[in-house]
Amino acid sequence: GEVAGIRSDLGYQVWHARREQEAERQRARRAAEEKVRQQLEKAEQDQVATKLQRAWRAKKCRSLYDAFRMKKLEERARQQEETRRKERIAGEAKARQMEEQERDKAARV
Repeated sequence: GEVAGIRSDLGYQVWHARREQEAERQRARRAAEEKVRQQLEKAEQDQVATKLQRAWRAKKCRSLYDAFRMKKLEERARQQEETRRKERIAGEAKARQMEEQERDKAARV
């Protein structure tokens, strides 16, 4: 009985140790799987973030370009307005000059 008791006790210890090892292996495997899953998730999030960033940058560039174009258009419009104003003033001056010449001619005759 004594030997059988020791043997069964030893058997239990071996079985228990094996069970512990197996549990430890499974824990390690689960931890590794979890780590991989997290890395994949992070990679996916980074990809999405990169896509969003790219889209945002493109949009920002577009809006900057649009702003630049608007500025150019406004500048051109302002220049044209300025040119027209100068031409009008020059035209009025010329018309006045012509009128004066006509008056002078009329006065001379």
